[in-house]
Amino acid sequence: MKYLILVLFFSTLNACVLIPKFETHNGCEGVIRNGQKEGRWVCTNPETKRIAMIGEFAEGKKDGKLEVFYPTGETESISHWRKGLFHGNFKSYYPNGQRQYEMYYTNGNRSDWYYEWNSKGEEINE
Repeated sequence: MKYLILVLFFSTLNACVLIPKFETHNGCEGVIRNGQKEGRWVCTNPETKRIAMIGEFAEGKKDGKLEVFYPTGETESISHWRKGLFHGNFKSYYPNGQRQYEMYYTNGNRSDWYYEWNSKGEEINE
């Protein structure tokens, strides 16, 4: 009987902790593993029902490509992350689709490489 109880206990524990589960939370859907976001998450704007964000997570932190969208569905920004820090190219756009900013990060620190445009697509600085 003790053996059966232990087997049931560890089987239940294993199912709760080790097996990832798909969850919906605040309009976002993705996998929770060990209580943290893991893999691809997709968030939906509750008013427009359009995708608001698509991002990659590892151990609960942004890790990989993250895309954010305006309520119209146009791209607002595209960024890259590593272990919760900006890492790589970051681009943002005006609602009309014109580029707004483009810069590069390494481990959360912005490099000197930075561009900015106005909403007409004219470069402001370099």
